[in-house]
Amino acid sequence: LTPLELLPSELLQYIFHLSGYALSLPLSSRLLSSKLSDPYTLRNVCIHYLKPTPEGAFAAPPSLQSQLFTFKWLTWQFFKDIYLTKTYAEMGCLCGSTACADPIWPPDFDVVAQRMSFDKPRHLPELSYLKCRLPAKLLHGPWTNDKIAFLRFLLLTTGMTVDWADSATRALVNQGRKDAVLERALGAVDAFNNNLRLGKSPGVAHIRFSVLEGGCDRSVVFNTMVAARKWSLREYEWDFGDLVEWAKEREREGDRKGMWLKVKLRE
Repeated sequence: LTPLELLPSELLQYIFHLSGYALSLPLSSRLLSSKLSDPYTLRNVCIHYLKPTPEGAFAAPPSLQSQLFTFKWLTWQFFKDIYLTKTYAEMGCLCGSTACADPIWPPDFDVVAQRMSFDKPRHLPELSYLKCRLPAKLLHGPWTNDKIAFLRFLLLTTGMTVDWADSATRALVNQGRKDAVLERALGAVDAFNNNLRLGKSPGVAHIRFSVLEGGCDRSVVFNTMVAARKWSLREYEWDFGDLVEWAKEREREGDRKGMWLKVKLRE
Protein backbone atom coordinates (compact mmCIF):
# COMPACT_ATOMS: atom_id res chain seq x y z
CA LEU A 1 0.00 0.00 0.00
CA THR A 2 1.10 3.55 -0.68
CA PRO A 3 1.41 6.06 2.18
CA LEU A 4 -1.73 7.78 0.91
CA GLU A 5 -3.71 4.54 0.92
CA LEU A 6 -2.68 3.91 4.53
CA LEU A 7 -4.30 7.12 5.75
CA PRO A 8 -7.65 6.90 7.58
CA SER A 9 -10.70 7.78 5.52
CA GLU A 10 -11.42 10.98 7.46
CA LEU A 11 -7.95 12.41 6.77
CA LEU A 12 -8.03 11.29 3.16
CA GLN A 13 -11.39 12.98 2.66
CA TYR A 14 -9.97 16.21 4.06
CA ILE A 15 -7.02 16.00 1.65
CA PHE A 16 -9.49 15.39 -1.17
CA HIS A 17 -11.34 18.54 -0.16
CA LEU A 18 -8.12 20.59 -0.02
CA SER A 19 -7.18 19.35 -3.48
CA GLY A 20 -10.32 20.92 -4.91
CA TYR A 21 -11.83 17.45 -5.25
CA ALA A 22 -9.28 16.43 -7.86
CA LEU A 23 -10.89 13.55 -9.74
CA SER A 24 -7.49 11.99 -10.37
CA LEU A 25 -7.28 11.02 -6.68
CA PRO A 26 -10.14 8.47 -6.56
CA LEU A 27 -9.11 7.28 -10.02
CA SER A 28 -5.58 6.46 -8.88
CA SER A 29 -6.56 3.30 -6.97
CA ARG A 30 -9.59 1.25 -5.99
CA LEU A 31 -8.78 1.60 -2.31
CA LEU A 32 -8.68 5.39 -2.49
CA SER A 33 -11.89 5.37 -4.48
CA SER A 34 -13.52 3.22 -1.79
CA LYS A 35 -12.36 5.50 1.02
CA LEU A 36 -13.73 8.54 -0.80
CA SER A 37 -17.10 7.02 -1.65
CA ASP A 38 -19.24 8.01 1.32
CA PRO A 39 -22.40 9.94 0.29
CA TYR A 40 -21.39 13.14 2.12
CA THR A 41 -18.09 13.38 0.25
CA LEU A 42 -19.60 12.49 -3.11
CA ARG A 43 -22.36 15.07 -2.69
CA ASN A 44 -19.71 17.71 -1.99
CA VAL A 45 -17.94 16.62 -5.17
CA CYS A 46 -21.15 17.21 -7.13
CA ILE A 47 -21.68 20.60 -5.50
CA HIS A 48 -18.11 21.61 -6.33
CA TYR A 49 -18.39 20.64 -10.00
CA LEU A 50 -22.06 21.15 -10.82
CA LYS A 51 -23.37 24.04 -8.73
CA PRO A 52 -22.64 27.44 -10.30
CA THR A 53 -22.10 30.79 -8.66
CA PRO A 54 -24.95 33.35 -8.85
CA GLU A 55 -23.25 34.64 -12.01
CA GLY A 56 -23.44 31.21 -13.64
CA ALA A 57 -19.72 30.41 -13.37
CA PHE A 58 -18.32 27.03 -12.36
CA ALA A 59 -15.29 26.03 -10.33
CA ALA A 60 -14.32 23.46 -12.96
CA PRO A 61 -14.17 23.42 -16.78
CA PRO A 62 -16.66 21.40 -18.87
CA SER A 63 -14.05 18.68 -19.48
CA LEU A 64 -13.92 17.84 -15.76
CA GLN A 65 -17.71 18.05 -15.45
CA SER A 66 -17.95 15.57 -18.31
CA GLN A 67 -15.50 13.29 -16.52
CA LEU A 68 -17.55 13.47 -13.33
CA PHE A 69 -20.64 12.10 -15.09
CA THR A 70 -18.67 9.04 -16.22
CA PHE A 71 -18.17 7.79 -12.65
CA LYS A 72 -20.16 4.64 -11.85
CA TRP A 73 -21.36 6.01 -8.52
CA LEU A 74 -23.11 8.94 -10.24
CA THR A 75 -26.33 7.05 -10.87
CA TRP A 76 -29.84 8.41 -11.29
CA GLN A 77 -30.65 7.31 -7.74
CA PHE A 78 -27.68 9.19 -6.31
CA PHE A 79 -28.18 12.24 -8.50
CA LYS A 80 -31.82 12.80 -7.55
CA ASP A 81 -31.85 11.55 -3.94
CA ILE A 82 -28.45 12.62 -2.64
CA TYR A 83 -27.40 15.55 -4.81
CA LEU A 84 -30.54 17.28 -6.07
CA THR A 85 -32.88 16.64 -3.16
CA LYS A 86 -30.42 17.40 -0.37
CA THR A 87 -29.04 20.43 -2.21
CA TYR A 88 -32.22 22.07 -3.49
CA ALA A 89 -35.10 20.86 -1.29
CA GLU A 90 -34.25 23.35 1.46
CA MET A 91 -34.06 26.18 -1.10
CA GLY A 92 -37.37 25.06 -2.55
CA CYS A 93 -36.43 25.50 -6.20
CA LEU A 94 -33.98 24.11 -8.76
CA CYS A 95 -33.09 27.69 -9.66
CA GLY A 96 -31.18 27.91 -6.36
CA SER A 97 -33.10 30.88 -4.98
CA THR A 98 -34.72 30.65 -1.55
CA ALA A 99 -37.10 33.50 -2.40
CA CYS A 100 -38.50 32.03 -5.60
CA ALA A 101 -42.10 33.11 -6.27
CA ASP A 102 -42.81 30.23 -8.66
CA PRO A 103 -40.62 27.34 -7.47
CA ILE A 104 -39.50 24.47 -9.68
CA TRP A 105 -39.90 21.95 -6.90
CA PRO A 106 -40.43 19.13 -6.38
CA PRO A 107 -39.84 17.62 -9.83
CA ASP A 108 -41.66 14.36 -10.43
CA PHE A 109 -38.47 12.35 -10.72
CA ASP A 110 -40.18 8.99 -11.09
CA VAL A 111 -42.29 9.76 -14.14
CA VAL A 112 -40.10 8.74 -17.05
CA ALA A 113 -42.27 10.37 -19.72
CA GLN A 114 -42.65 13.65 -17.86
CA ARG A 115 -42.65 17.01 -19.58
CA MET A 116 -41.14 19.79 -17.51
CA SER A 117 -41.13 23.40 -18.59
CA PHE A 118 -38.57 26.00 -17.62
CA ASP A 119 -39.58 28.74 -20.02
CA LYS A 120 -40.13 31.59 -17.58
CA PRO A 121 -37.81 34.58 -18.18
CA ARG A 122 -34.78 34.59 -15.87
CA HIS A 123 -36.15 31.51 -14.14
CA LEU A 124 -34.07 28.52 -15.13
CA PRO A 125 -32.68 25.66 -13.06
CA GLU A 126 -29.06 26.12 -12.08
CA LEU A 127 -28.33 22.95 -14.03
CA SER A 128 -29.14 24.82 -17.24
CA TYR A 129 -25.66 26.39 -17.08
CA LEU A 130 -24.04 22.97 -17.61
CA LYS A 131 -22.53 22.73 -21.10
CA CYS A 132 -20.49 19.54 -20.74
CA ARG A 133 -20.92 16.21 -22.53
CA LEU A 134 -23.67 13.68 -21.96
CA PRO A 135 -22.02 10.53 -20.59
CA ALA A 136 -21.75 7.51 -22.87
CA LYS A 137 -23.37 5.34 -20.18
CA LEU A 138 -26.70 7.12 -20.82
CA LEU A 139 -26.63 6.85 -24.60
CA HIS A 140 -27.04 3.13 -25.23
CA GLY A 141 -29.07 0.11 -24.15
CA PRO A 142 -30.15 -1.83 -22.31
CA TRP A 143 -32.68 0.93 -21.64
CA THR A 144 -33.67 0.69 -17.98
CA ASN A 145 -36.17 3.10 -16.46
CA ASP A 146 -33.41 4.72 -14.41
CA LYS A 147 -31.23 5.29 -17.46
CA ILE A 148 -34.11 6.79 -19.43
CA ALA A 149 -35.15 9.04 -16.54
CA PHE A 150 -31.57 10.26 -16.00
CA LEU A 151 -31.07 11.02 -19.71
CA ARG A 152 -34.40 12.80 -20.07
CA PHE A 153 -33.83 14.87 -16.95
CA LEU A 154 -30.41 16.03 -18.18
CA LEU A 155 -31.83 16.87 -21.60
CA LEU A 156 -34.64 18.88 -20.03
CA THR A 157 -32.61 20.77 -17.45
CA THR A 158 -29.08 21.17 -18.85
CA GLY A 159 -27.25 22.22 -21.99
CA MET A 160 -25.28 18.97 -22.10
CA THR A 161 -24.53 17.63 -25.58
CA VAL A 162 -23.21 14.56 -27.38
CA ASP A 163 -19.59 14.58 -28.52
CA TRP A 164 -20.36 14.16 -32.22
CA ALA A 165 -16.70 14.69 -33.14
CA ASP A 166 -15.86 11.31 -31.63
CA SER A 167 -16.58 8.45 -34.05
CA ALA A 168 -17.02 5.88 -31.27
CA THR A 169 -19.61 8.09 -29.57
CA ARG A 170 -21.48 8.60 -32.85
CA ALA A 171 -21.66 4.85 -33.39
CA LEU A 172 -22.76 4.32 -29.79
CA VAL A 173 -25.60 6.85 -30.06
CA ASN A 174 -26.82 5.47 -33.39
CA GLN A 175 -26.89 1.96 -31.96
CA GLY A 176 -28.53 3.25 -28.79
CA ARG A 177 -31.33 4.72 -30.88
CA LYS A 178 -31.90 1.38 -32.60
CA ASP A 179 -31.76 -0.45 -29.28
CA ALA A 180 -34.48 1.83 -27.91
CA VAL A 181 -36.79 0.77 -30.74
CA LEU A 182 -35.88 -2.92 -30.48
CA GLU A 183 -36.41 -2.88 -26.70
CA ARG A 184 -39.65 -0.91 -27.13
CA ALA A 185 -38.37 1.62 -24.62
CA LEU A 186 -40.82 4.41 -25.40
CA GLY A 187 -39.22 6.95 -23.06
CA ALA A 188 -35.88 6.57 -24.84
CA VAL A 189 -37.48 6.55 -28.30
CA ASP A 190 -39.30 9.77 -27.46
CA ALA A 191 -36.05 11.39 -26.31
CA PHE A 192 -34.27 10.49 -29.56
CA ASN A 193 -37.22 11.56 -31.69
CA ASN A 194 -37.77 14.92 -30.06
CA ASN A 195 -34.36 16.23 -29.03
CA LEU A 196 -31.93 17.15 -31.80
CA ARG A 197 -29.01 16.97 -29.38
CA LEU A 198 -29.35 13.19 -29.74
CA GLY A 199 -29.14 13.20 -33.52
CA LYS A 200 -31.11 13.91 -36.65
CA SER A 201 -34.86 14.25 -36.57
CA PRO A 202 -36.72 11.03 -37.45
CA GLY A 203 -37.46 10.36 -41.09
CA VAL A 204 -38.69 7.63 -43.39
CA ALA A 205 -35.82 5.30 -42.46
CA HIS A 206 -36.65 5.55 -38.74
CA ILE A 207 -40.33 4.81 -39.33
CA ARG A 208 -39.45 1.86 -41.56
CA PHE A 209 -37.02 0.48 -38.97
CA SER A 210 -39.58 0.77 -36.17
CA VAL A 211 -42.04 -1.29 -38.22
CA LEU A 212 -39.91 -3.87 -40.00
CA GLU A 213 -37.19 -4.38 -37.39
CA GLY A 214 -38.88 -3.18 -34.23
CA GLY A 215 -41.99 -5.35 -34.49
CA CYS A 216 -44.35 -2.43 -35.15
CA ASP A 217 -44.91 -1.53 -31.52
CA ARG A 218 -47.80 0.90 -31.86
CA SER A 219 -46.57 3.42 -29.31
CA VAL A 220 -43.06 3.49 -30.79
CA VAL A 221 -44.25 3.76 -34.40
CA PHE A 222 -46.84 6.42 -33.60
CA ASN A 223 -44.33 8.48 -31.61
CA THR A 224 -41.86 8.30 -34.50
CA MET A 225 -44.49 9.28 -37.07
CA VAL A 226 -45.69 12.24 -35.03
CA ALA A 227 -42.13 13.44 -34.47
CA ALA A 228 -41.31 13.06 -38.18
CA ARG A 229 -44.28 15.26 -39.07
CA LYS A 230 -43.34 17.76 -36.39
CA TRP A 231 -39.84 18.08 -37.83
CA SER A 232 -41.34 18.90 -41.27
CA LEU A 233 -41.20 15.55 -43.07
CA ARG A 234 -43.34 16.39 -46.11
CA GLU A 235 -46.24 14.24 -47.25
CA TYR A 236 -44.64 13.56 -50.65
CA GLU A 237 -41.64 12.07 -48.84
CA TRP A 238 -43.77 9.35 -47.24
CA ASP A 239 -42.84 6.53 -49.62
CA PHE A 240 -44.01 3.47 -47.74
CA GLY A 241 -44.97 0.95 -50.41
CA ASP A 242 -43.14 -1.83 -48.58
CA LEU A 243 -44.86 -0.95 -45.30
CA VAL A 244 -48.27 -1.02 -46.97
CA GLU A 245 -47.51 -4.52 -48.24
CA TRP A 246 -46.27 -5.52 -44.79
CA ALA A 247 -49.49 -4.19 -43.25
CA LYS A 248 -51.67 -6.04 -45.78
CA GLU A 249 -49.86 -9.30 -45.14
CA ARG A 250 -50.25 -8.92 -41.37
CA GLU A 251 -53.91 -8.08 -41.82
CA ARG A 252 -54.44 -11.28 -43.81
CA GLU A 253 -52.82 -13.18 -40.95
CA GLY A 254 -55.27 -11.63 -38.50
CA ASP A 255 -52.69 -9.34 -36.90
CA ARG A 256 -54.41 -6.12 -35.82
CA LYS A 257 -51.16 -4.23 -36.22
CA GLY A 258 -51.60 -4.54 -39.97
CA MET A 259 -54.97 -2.78 -39.99
CA TRP A 260 -53.71 -0.16 -37.54
CA LEU A 261 -50.63 0.61 -39.64
CA LYS A 262 -52.67 0.94 -42.85
CA VAL A 263 -54.82 3.57 -41.16
CA LYS A 264 -51.80 5.48 -39.83
CA LEU A 265 -50.04 5.46 -43.21
CA ARG A 266 -53.13 7.01 -44.82
CA GLU A 267 -53.50 9.78 -42.24
